[in-house]
Amino acid sequence: MTKLWLLMALLTLVAGGAVFFPLLKHKVSRVWPWAVIVWMLPLLSISLYIYWGSSQQLKDYYLTEKHTQSFSKIERQLQEDPGQVIHLLKKKVDEEPSNPQGWYLLGKLYFAMRQLQPAEEAFSQAYHLAPENREYAVHYAQILFFIDEGLEQQAQSLVNAVLQKEPNHPAAINLLALDAVRHKNYSAADKYWRQLLTILPKESEDYSAVQAALANLSAYSSEIAKPQKQSHSIRVQVKLAEQFKSQVRPTDTVFIYARAATGPKMPLAIIRKQVKDLPLTVTLDDSVAMTPQLALSKFSEIIVFARISKSGQAMTQPGDLIGTSGKIVVSSTPSLTVLINEEV
Repeated sequence: MTKLWLLMALLTLVAGGAVFFPLLKHKVSRVWPWAVIVWMLPLLSISLYIYWGSSQQLKDYYLTEKHTQSFSKIERQLQEDPGQVIHLLKKKVDEEPSNPQGWYLLGKLYFAMRQLQPAEEAFSQAYHLAPENREYAVHYAQILFFIDEGLEQQAQSLVNAVLQKEPNHPAAINLLALDAVRHKNYSAADKYWRQLLTILPKESEDYSAVQAALANLSAYSSEIAKPQKQSHSIRVQVKLAEQFKSQVRPTDTVFIYARAATGPKMPLAIIRKQVKDLPLTVTLDDSVAMTPQLALSKFSEIIVFARISKSGQAMTQPGDLIGTSGKIVVSSTPSLTVLINEEV
């Protein structure tokens, strides 16, 4: 049942991808810090889960195999240098390549270190040495899910085979739910997670995790289903005042962005260019929003800025050159011109 500790982390990962991949296609430079926040937290949860699970399994493995090296030393190394533990275990499985348990544990450690390809190879070895073992099969399917960004043919076959033998296998059902979320089939995801609620003990943390996932799914899918507010776009022509042309270099960065006239100071839409592109015309709309929650279409009045940053930093610095549109009404301003004519 402990595999369901992955549930919320994986759901966040999938939802994060749905939000940020479209923004990254537009090369919005300041999206990256937000992407790191969304993705690194669930990956950290996954790593911690696999780290602690692997620690106990390492202990069982070494004690069962009666290795001369004490597990206390291995455990210290796992805390201080997990890479060294991987090296030791890799050496051991090279000596005993027909031992599926060693390959399985090696795969979990590789996954904890976010080394996906080596993890896939190790889980593959474990599965092919013991294809009847459902845990090996499910972990193999999980790593393929990460690598392929969904349940492709091989992973789907593994999950199907496990469910044929054990129709209520929690981790296999969970993978089906996550893949359904990936394909925006929210009704299927809801069905799979509700099936898990009939399997798991009501007092367990896994049960609570599934309830939380269903609540998030309901809120997320209802938000997706809401009619989208009409998106507005503004064509912005940017020019540089003649008196400042000698103060800039062709490769200096130009930020063109919109900010709410009142409210949050975070840009609602932003485009990055260079001085050599001036004069230029760009379109600010929701496709270049920093986040879906702070999009241009959500505000009626904005101010458009054009700023030349000699340092290339997103934050305004002394010595930057700037121009502004003043307050404008989004719905009635299809185009405007911003002249960069002041020094910060």
